[in-house]
Amino acid sequence: MPRKDRTIKYTDRDFDTIKESLINYAQRYYPDTYRDFGDAGFGALMTDYVAYVGDILSFYLDYQANETYLDTAIEFNNVIKIAKTLGYKFSYDYTSQGLVSFYATIPASNSNETQLDSDYAPVLKKGAALATEDDSLFILTEDINFADPDNQREVALVSETTGRVTHYAVRAIGNVVSGELVTTELVVGAFEKFKKLEILDDFITEIVSVLDSDGNEYFEVDYLSQNIIYQEVKNSNAPTDKVQSIMKPKLVTRRFEVEKKSDRAVLQFGYGSDRNLTSDTYGRPENVAIQKFGRPYVSSTSFDPTNLIENDKFGIAPANTTLTVKYLRNSTLNPNASKGQVNIITDARLVFPGTNNLASTEESVFQSLAASNENPIVGSVSVPDTDEIRARAIAAVASQKRAVTKQDYESLC
Repeated sequence: MPRKDRTIKYTDRDFDTIKESLINYAQRYYPDTYRDFGDAGFGALMTDYVAYVGDILSFYLDYQANETYLDTAIEFNNVIKIAKTLGYKFSYDYTSQGLVSFYATIPASNSNETQLDSDYAPVLKKGAALATEDDSLFILTEDINFADPDNQREVALVSETTGRVTHYAVRAIGNVVSGELVTTELVVGAFEKFKKLEILDDFITEIVSVLDSDGNEYFEVDYLSQNIIYQEVKNSNAPTDKVQSIMKPKLVTRRFEVEKKSDRAVLQFGYGSDRNLTSDTYGRPENVAIQKFGRPYVSSTSFDPTNLIENDKFGIAPANTTLTVKYLRNSTLNPNASKGQVNIITDARLVFPGTNNLASTEESVFQSLAASNENPIVGSVSVPDTDEIRARAIAAVASQKRAVTKQDYESLC
């Protein structure tokens, strides 16, 4: 005898409704073979088991469905992954930055007491290290020239015999960022597509540089398909333009992107190799592959400069080499500093322009060097919660790099 179609309720999702449907199903289709409907019987035990399993499966089905949408996701890592698909790049940046005033006593010029002696007006180089009394570390992010005429200066010492000004106290301001510079080496074996390398360290805030054993430099990009970066170049016409440096585009075949986590940083490379590289670092217009079969000319009047490197394969991945990585990390989860706390210079990188300077005078300038922040240095000290990441991800969609409207061009400029 053919089996009749069974009626199944697919809307039952919790324990009680599933159990009730199972009992009704047995009473309707097996009235003669199954009669154990008591609460203490073995049949009730098996019904409870099936309803229990069904309730759990329904829960995980709903949970997984919710975790695939930004508005309903609960788990922190899932929210980050969904936000990444919308263009939002999350990272554990426990950084703070601000301005610090640097002071030095510099001799006056012998020929003109109203001017500084240019030979003893040093440059405090980028990378100088500072600290607070509670061991919070900071790094100078720009060169500071004490000979800059815009610096504030006051008379510091006057000759008792001649009344002539002998030294000036000069105040220069520079930007600092929290952290210390660390160098590590990563040994890379045989070639591997989309190579990933991990730096196991806490509170990594920035990858400063990556060099391999042959001296090749790898550049950080937002995404691997991006092969153009903008480098700072000293402006040769700075006195006239009043602009110290300009930005110039550069094509990079060796590049990586960084994923920062709470206890490590992951460097992601592409899947190209040195043998795949068919052109040099600088793009050539003749390499633009937009010609069509049977046409001895190029129909397009413009081209995208990002297409100048053929067969790029998301960049060159390192192989059989050792990478020297310099990165910035914080020594504490809270890198903020109140007013006047950043006052210890642990590594003063002073460079004097004079070639025949007296060592004693240079030492005197060096010993006079001091620093202090006149305003609090504050930054991010806590990881954003899921609600904040949702809002940032939605905002990232509208703020991605694009140029459509007049306002877009103004924003990019």
